[in-house]
Amino acid sequence: MTGIAAGRELAKRLEAIEASVSERCVEAVLSARPDSGAEARPLAGGLAFFFGPMSPLSQAVGVGMQGPVSEEEFDGLEAFFLARQSPVAISLCPYAHPAVLERMGSRRYRATQFEHTLVRELGGGSAAFPALAESPARPAVLAQAGLWSRTVMEGFQEGAPAIEGMEDLFAIMFAAPGATGYLAWQDGRPAGGAAISIRAGDAAMFYGDSTLPEFRRRGLQSALIAARLRQASAAGCQLAVACTGPGTVSQRNYERAGFRVAYTKVLLVRDGRTQ
Repeated sequence: MTGIAAGRELAKRLEAIEASVSERCVEAVLSARPDSGAEARPLAGGLAFFFGPMSPLSQAVGVGMQGPVSEEEFDGLEAFFLARQSPVAISLCPYAHPAVLERMGSRRYRATQFEHTLVRELGGGSAAFPALAESPARPAVLAQAGLWSRTVMEGFQEGAPAIEGMEDLFAIMFAAPGATGYLAWQDGRPAGGAAISIRAGDAAMFYGDSTLPEFRRRGLQSALIAARLRQASAAGCQLAVACTGPGTVSQRNYERAGFRVAYTKVLLVRDGRTQ
């Protein structure tokens, strides 16, 4: 990562950027559905997010990034989820304080997935990322929120129907502060989608990358990445951040666009029935 010093300070910054996106999504959900129960709460040195008991977005981020976590603090973190009939899910950064692992080790958490956090520097304004005249990637307008959400969710589900409630949730988050959804078009059809959340002058989070199975291997994700790099740079962002599964096509596409792995996180889950 040229010019970026990998380590705990960078990790704290990247975890905060990721958490800010979820905070904005909570804000959007509460604006549209005040009775939804969505919530963000500072706990155990990080932020815990609730979007629904079965939502994969209900998890804690940044836990242990501010220092040691006591038994009482960890009890409070677990209580946040368990009181809502939700599994306790913690996206754990490898730079978290070792006390977090000690707490989790005695409570029988299980690892469910790994995820790379990737980062690249930006600069030079939009001129550094010239627009392609024939790019299939274009910003979606508010009236296309449902189309964007459906396209992204079907890509995630390999063309199968979306998880119940997730399509509507994504459509609401389309309007989150600082967010822009993108659609990639092929043969006049929406073939993929992605999103960006911008903190102007600071950083941009790239997320939601998804391509429908029949349109893969046509460069659509690379076009979506390039379009968002242009927007982020034009907004004066210093960093662009993304998360992918290890060894995936998404990781390779982001690395081709100049991103590098900063660290790898693990999602640890306790379902509430484990004693």
